[in-house]
Amino acid sequence: MNYKGRIKTARDKYLSKEEFSSLLKATTASRVNADYWWLIFFLMGNLGLRGGEAVRLRVEHIDTKNCAIRVPTLKQEGKKGEKKGSIKRGQMPVTLIDTPVSQIVMDKVTNYIKSNNRRGWIFPEKDGLHLSEDKMRKAFKFFAHKAKLNPIYSPHSLRHCKGIQTYRKLKDIRAVQAMLRHRNINSTVVYTHLDLDAKRELSDNLEVME
Repeated sequence: MNYKGRIKTARDKYLSKEEFSSLLKATTASRVNADYWWLIFFLMGNLGLRGGEAVRLRVEHIDTKNCAIRVPTLKQEGKKGEKKGSIKRGQMPVTLIDTPVSQIVMDKVTNYIKSNNRRGWIFPEKDGLHLSEDKMRKAFKFFAHKAKLNPIYSPHSLRHCKGIQTYRKLKDIRAVQAMLRHRNINSTVVYTHLDLDAKRELSDNLEVME
């Protein structure tokens, strides 16, 4: 599809399920670290992770007993009147939120950890620290291009993908809020607007039957 010159719409904020599948397939064709890139984008799309949360996942965050992952959320509460500073690479946020996952997701993660003998960071770099967000963004753009996806997409589009799919399935904005770990419901309401935009786009592209 030719995206050049096309007007940007709210639909461009998230990948469809088919596009998500295409992105993952593109990673499997990689000659280097295919399982590494596949898993990080798989988790971002299935758990609605922010980029900074995904790269900071650690082996000890994986709770196989309760089938949950402790997500290191970057949207943490600061003290009243306290200015929040940026979290540097290698640092962990104070807040971790237990996020239930399916057995399928848990199996994918544990198999990867065992196969790669991971300790500490799940997505490490050669310097011993975790994958940088910048390198992750560049990898996303590379694989999105390979999958012939809209170049306007970013890693955050994976989070939006999870949000819109959850809303469409449950029609429960509070459930979406909990799933995406939003403190403020106003951050979640966007998915009702995205859903309407997608329906409107579909309606505009359908032939009128008379």
